[in-house]
Amino acid sequence: NLLKDQAKVIEYYLDQFVFPLVMEHHHEKISASGQDLGGEMLFSRRLGFSGTPSDLLPEELGQCQYDEGVDGQILDFLTSESIVSSRML
Repeated sequence: NLLKDQAKVIEYYLDQFVFPLVMEHHHEKISASGQDLGGEMLFSRRLGFSGTPSDLLPEELGQCQYDEGVDGQILDFLTSESIVSSRML
């Protein structure tokens, strides 16, 4: 109980003792964006790329083709009273 409110002590303990034991440590970090992963970096052929319609598709897939009415369906879903509620503040 003595140290429970000492954030710096807790941070030090986690960084020095807990995390090195329970997490595998890598000196190099590997990262990639959706553009990279959906592009030709991993696969030369892709059958599709799922997600909300967006112009952020990998360049190799070309321009995003929106189905008619999809934007309205998304807006209707996100504002449905069965999913969200509102109140006056």
